[in-house]
Amino acid sequence: MSDMFPIRNGLKQGDALLPLLFNFALDYAIRRVQVNGTHQLLVYADGVNTLGGSVRIVKENAEPLIVVSKENGLEVNVNTTKYMVMSRDQNAG
Repeated sequence: MSDMFPIRNGLKQGDALLPLLFNFALDYAIRRVQVNGTHQLLVYADGVNTLGGSVRIVKENAEPLIVVSKENGLEVNVNTTKYMVMSRDQNAG
């Protein structure tokens, strides 16, 4: 990997390079989270699903990804974030 370098200009909305750079940043964040622990993630386009047996576990699994993503300039929109627990345990959640 190359040395860090300052970015002086951003990309315009709709730039053809934007999806590629976004994928690089998201892939880097996901790989860092998976190296640092066992997190179950499903990723497609700009959506990330964090899996777990309870809301607490899902939130705990999502937190490292949020932190690492922020370090790379990505931001999780808490207004559109949803939690869904799938468990056979009736008391999960």
